[in-house]
Amino acid sequence: RALLNRFPGLATVLARADLGVRESPIERWQVGGAILFAKRDDLSAPSLGGNKVRALELLLAGASPEHGLLTVGATGSTHALAVAQHGASLGRRTTVITWPQERHAVADATAARLRSMAHVVPARSVAEAYLRATLRRLAGGMHWVPAGGSTPLGALGHVSAALELADQLARDGYPAPDALV
Repeated sequence: RALLNRFPGLATVLARADLGVRESPIERWQVGGAILFAKRDDLSAPSLGGNKVRALELLLAGASPEHGLLTVGATGSTHALAVAQHGASLGRRTTVITWPQERHAVADATAARLRSMAHVVPARSVAEAYLRATLRRLAGGMHWVPAGGSTPLGALGHVSAALELADQLARDGYPAPDALV
């Protein structure tokens, strides 16, 4: 919302899906002799917060109620999981075309959770996943969500998070940080 607060004219051209995104808190940590401020974006939404939901509130805004969602990602893709979770909150079914990735406990747990929430279509490679996704997109009836939500529109969600951080630091009397990571 910080983006729209700063630039209210954008409200007429930027649709948003209501995913419950809210201001995330800043925590002050002292580590050794350094003071760190951590923006807890994991708390930016009631379920599955983080940077992905900020992009998805913009990317899912145009999804027609009768269309399913379509995305691609590795078998343990947190992006695909976020699309499925937040799509479900809007009453949309998600299809994810996946490619293999290195297996480890986190990827396996994410993949299992994704399979429980979405229709997962395995592909043998990234190229095959994108080819299958292109064919499904050409057939119609699906709302495409690019891998990682990496589009100029999705990036505006991250711009909004940065503006939110700047507003919070100013409001709470903190100096501008020396570095952002």
